[in-house]
Amino acid sequence: PLAACATDDTLGTDDNGDESSDQQLTSQLAGGKADGANDVIGVSPGLLALSGAPARQLYDLMEANGAAATTIAGYRILRGPRTACITEGLETYCELKGNTDSTAEVGFAAGIHGTSAGAASRYLLRLLRAKTGSTASAVSVPWFQCVQQGGVWCGVEEARELTLTFAQLPPLGDQFVYEGWIVKDGATTTGRFATTPALTQTIPASLLDASAYVLTIEPRRGDVPAASGTHILAGALTGGSGGLNTEHAAALGTDFASAAASYVLATPSTAATNDNNLGVWFVIPNGPEALVLPTLPDGWIYEGWVANGVGPALSTGRFRSGMGADSDGAGPTAGPLAGPPRPGQDFISPPRDLIGGKIVITVEPEPDTAATPFPIRPLIDANVEAIAAPATQMLQNTHADRPSGTAAIQ
Repeated sequence: PLAACATDDTLGTDDNGDESSDQQLTSQLAGGKADGANDVIGVSPGLLALSGAPARQLYDLMEANGAAATTIAGYRILRGPRTACITEGLETYCELKGNTDSTAEVGFAAGIHGTSAGAASRYLLRLLRAKTGSTASAVSVPWFQCVQQGGVWCGVEEARELTLTFAQLPPLGDQFVYEGWIVKDGATTTGRFATTPALTQTIPASLLDASAYVLTIEPRRGDVPAASGTHILAGALTGGSGGLNTEHAAALGTDFASAAASYVLATPSTAATNDNNLGVWFVIPNGPEALVLPTLPDGWIYEGWVANGVGPALSTGRFRSGMGADSDGAGPTAGPLAGPPRPGQDFISPPRDLIGGKIVITVEPEPDTAATPFPIRPLIDANVEAIAAPATQMLQNTHADRPSGTAAIQ
């Protein structure tokens, strides 16, 4: 294909032809160009179409190099010479226009080539050189390789299936998505998805011997090309497969089996002695620390919650350890006095009776826009008893109820 690129009499057309309009790109994405194992690389005369993981990789390369961007009705479109990608934050679709071939080279599913400065292949070579910091005539990153010899030929690697299964993977709402990453000399996206018990993603053939898989939580829009710091599951791959869990060092780094918590019912923000049922504090009077919690990596934080079946669960504040006050001190509903320098909250105005309700400590992603508890809940007391301070009550360790999964390369 490279020799053909250098001698093809039709090369004068590689920078001509109509670009797809914003509306056409939107229609392609809305019409089913979704992440998945089938047809992620499509080739026809003059058009190389990508979806799924290779599309997301190209989108990230363009984003990192300042491609011209427009946003229309929730769709973000990046454009370069004869190259365009569109995403609505979850699915991604890309088009490269020029001279194409469907039998590019061994290990490649398709190729595109051209000679003019405005050719898509030359633009892709520029992106790969920026990514690698190389000016060599042959440059590659996962999914793409470009070779310059007179003209420029770029190939898209053959896709391999990555089968994923998940248990207790919580929903994220509309503003965040899951993104998979295959790890070999760095992390390469395997695509984005919403909560699901099972799916198939794709990886390039060059990453069949990848060492690990990591699942992150990413902003659906306004995201940077690199993986976020909020890693929820990870696992080593041996022979192309492995289990995924929170305790892997590339995820949360713990299974929460050692977590423990106690609390008292008290209202230190008021002088009253008959309203202890309106406050919860994670302290043990004249005793050891009430919260024994594994240290969380960046991207995660603990949060306390109260729920009584009447109205939504209410936060008692966020914290990284049991030492020191939490994010909101005694809370917005507290009385006029100061609370102790420990996590907790008083519910004085309006009053909220905690007896018979639940006390929960969750593990929350950061950032997080949800007003409800995240479903990683290692500590729960399902029935608050009418026992006032200094007597303490304990939360039950429920660490077994946490996300897990498997990954297998086919």
